[in-house]
Amino acid sequence: MALLLEIAERRSCLRFDGRPIDPSKLDQIVEAGRLAPSAKNRQEWRFFVIRKADLRDKLADYLMPNGQYSYPIDLAVAAALMALQAEAEGLRSCFVTAFDEQEVKDLLSVPHRMRVVVLLALGYCAGPTPPKSRKPLRQIVSYDHW
Repeated sequence: MALLLEIAERRSCLRFDGRPIDPSKLDQIVEAGRLAPSAKNRQEWRFFVIRKADLRDKLADYLMPNGQYSYPIDLAVAAALMALQAEAEGLRSCFVTAFDEQEVKDLLSVPHRMRVVVLLALGYCAGPTPPKSRKPLRQIVSYDHW
């Protein structure tokens, strides 16, 4: 039941207070992503832990057109598990999917053949986060047919 509580309590933090994160906590968060399932167990991902504040600041302003293949789902699952582990470590997170992919790749020297699909911002939240607004299950779940 603790996991359901953490899922319910996880919030997107839009502003972090800048305190450094303990490297052992970051290691645990990345390990959670590593352990995530992937299509045909390809694990076609790379996780960047951006510690430099100036790089994080530059990443915060990018916008991305959205091209979808199969690997974004794997990355979404991995990032979700990392966000849950961040919550367990006392941190907040925010999924960032709107950024200029080429600018991010250039900034981080990502090889041309690789894609940058999602950024996961992590940190200590600078203030309270409002509760999530979610549709009731009856509006979003279908059983056996549409």
